[in-house]
Amino acid sequence: MNRLIINLKDLKKEDLPKWGKMNASQMVNHCNLFIDLYVNKIEVPWLMRAISRLLSPIFIKYILSKDYTQAPKNLRTYSKIKVDNPSIDFDAEKQKLIEQLNLIDNLEGKVNHPLYGKVNADLVKKLVVHHTSHHFHQFGLM
Repeated sequence: MNRLIINLKDLKKEDLPKWGKMNASQMVNHCNLFIDLYVNKIEVPWLMRAISRLLSPIFIKYILSKDYTQAPKNLRTYSKIKVDNPSIDFDAEKQKLIEQLNLIDNLEGKVNHPLYGKVNADLVKKLVVHHTSHHFHQFGLM
């Protein structure tokens, strides 16, 4: 997580992505929402939970088999973590992401993931690092 926090400090509000539609503020907000989802702060409909729990072993294995630079681009985003607002407080979101990454780094034991059920904290850490690294790569931070 320290590497991500160090790289995040280099991000500027006016930085442009190599691909995709999000600006820098939206990307940081999206990464925050992704972490909110992973620590169960965002409610997921029961049908989505059921399908995710069935498919998650395949999905997780697929995602983690790829380097963050090889992760698929422009995937469909779950509506509750999709960011359309172009006027997000960049500095506040950046500070929140630092706090969120520290929160994830301190997870231990089992985590009740809203999509995958009870999983090891290490898996949550890997998935958050992978997702965040993917978006940092999008903005040339990695």
